[in-house]
Amino acid sequence: MDISEIKYDLENKGWTIFKNFLTKKDTSKYKKIIFNYLKNNHLKFKGRDINYVDNSKDFNKIHSLHALQECSEVKNFFLKGRLFKLSYLLFGNLKPELRASELFKKPKKKGLKAPPHQDDFFWNVKGNKGFTFWIALDDANKKNGSVYYFNSSHKLGLVPHVPTYSKGTSQTVKNKKILKTFKKEYLNLNRGDMAIHSSLIVHGSEENYSKDNRAGWTFCVKPQTSPYDKKRTNNFKKSLTSQLKLREKNARI
Repeated sequence: MDISEIKYDLENKGWTIFKNFLTKKDTSKYKKIIFNYLKNNHLKFKGRDINYVDNSKDFNKIHSLHALQECSEVKNFFLKGRLFKLSYLLFGNLKPELRASELFKKPKKKGLKAPPHQDDFFWNVKGNKGFTFWIALDDANKKNGSVYYFNSSHKLGLVPHVPTYSKGTSQTVKNKKILKTFKKEYLNLNRGDMAIHSSLIVHGSEENYSKDNRAGWTFCVKPQTSPYDKKRTNNFKKSLTSQLKLREKNARI
């Protein structure tokens, strides 16, 4: 896919699709690496870094992991591969920084929804410059909870959010009425396809009640020269800490 096409879509729609970013063989390879890493290490992750669909700590019930960059193969995939070069070009020849890599495992019949939100409300990057690369490790469609976007909603800038008290996506857009003027579009991806979206695009996903798993592997990037907003970061941490404490309390009842 041509970089000019990607930039055009990101500027106008706020997102785009890079078909066949990974071959089917490489998709299977990295899915195996990631899942093996999770099986061996998921119990060491706590709090905001991992979410299960219930109160168990069963590997098969993992909904999302938010610190996958701790896996060396995953980190090297970004630093030594095409995503680093693509990020560099998207940032106008500024060196990219990997904020995090995540897995949204969303298992069949019990995968959780993600309410509409903007990534940068979580990231708190000054200037709101950032992108998420979302690689489909399974086929993803509306039936099994694929990502949806509100086209061009990134042009709103950063909007107020409120706590959701839900797992995986702790914040959601406060005023849903502002989204009615934007077309809602669901992704339809084959294994190995990749979506790229602005950190300001409003997006989410539905539950996965289907018979098919829907794993998505993400890389969240920003320019190294873009600092974090300390005030926004502290406010977000306070809100998230409060939610985690309440969830832990409810899990013990």
